[in-house]
Amino acid sequence: MNAPRRAKLQDLEDRLGVIVEELQQVLSEEQEAFDNRPESLQSGDRADAITSAIETLESAKDDLENIIPQLAEGRGESA
Repeated sequence: MNAPRRAKLQDLEDRLGVIVEELQQVLSEEQEAFDNRPESLQSGDRADAITSAIETLESAKDDLENIIPQLAEGRGESA
């Protein structure tokens, strides 16, 4: 792989790292908001939807975190 393509991959890794950090911040805020709901509002359909959304976003974050070392490997380096 030539230097310009390696640089593009490095840029993608860097940007994904920022996205992962921002997504973690949103997840933390959403989890905190859910945890601060009155106990009576932490169950039911709406609470289930919020919990499901949090779990889906956590899965997406994990997937993004797994892509970063794959890009590094694609550049010929280990993460």
